[in-house]
Amino acid sequence: MVTVLDDAGGLIESDQRALLRHVVQDGFGADIIFSAGTTGEWDRVDNTTRQAIISVCADEICQINHARERSAGGLGLVQSWAGVTAPSKGETLANLDLAIDCGVDAAVIAPLSIAGVADPVRFMARDVLLGSAIEHWNRFLMRGGQPVGVVAGPANALPREWARAWQVCRVGDEERMREVQRVVGAFRDATFLADGRCTIACLKRALHRDAVISSYRVAKGTPALEGTDLERFDQAYDEVKRLAKELIDPLWVTKPEVG
Repeated sequence: MVTVLDDAGGLIESDQRALLRHVVQDGFGADIIFSAGTTGEWDRVDNTTRQAIISVCADEICQINHARERSAGGLGLVQSWAGVTAPSKGETLANLDLAIDCGVDAAVIAPLSIAGVADPVRFMARDVLLGSAIEHWNRFLMRGGQPVGVVAGPANALPREWARAWQVCRVGDEERMREVQRVVGAFRDATFLADGRCTIACLKRALHRDAVISSYRVAKGTPALEGTDLERFDQAYDEVKRLAKELIDPLWVTKPEVG
């Protein structure tokens, strides 16, 4: 998931919750939500914002799952995965404790990105798995089967199309694979601008244009969309949506109003 930021670089909680509902798409989108990862600009926001992302996403997913448990639709539960990596070991472990307290299903740590960790294997074994995470981690592993899927940043803007892509790939439907590939490939191509790739800013702009979020601001250090690049992406995104309507079953074309 991207992280929705205001002009001061803080989390816009209401927008982040709306984005969560958007990517879930009432059961036709994501089954696992990974927040505060690379696409979420984890390394470009402060730790207060990281912790807000973890808390807000875990809470909103809990609400989504409560609604599913009460419904008769037979929808499975959505899993919450939290990126807890921070620049320091202390912040990372604090984020891990918070994630566990929030009831996330899995915590994602990139030990090589943490300053002052000379031995990443020892850190993971001693400070993480033999620390407060061990009981929670064992419960997760023993649930019965590992999740199967794909981490797809563009699924922020195109959750149904990416769910469809994974679906047709698993059954080996080559004709439909080619159709969905044209759509997701067109979005990928749209993120290449004059100065290089600008994926995160493009994702936020797409979500803003679809009225899912109110701000497409990126964190300091993340390439932004400006000037003619902004206009070019808007035109390219319109073409992506046109292709999706032309090539994909309407059930698997993202509905922005879900958010």
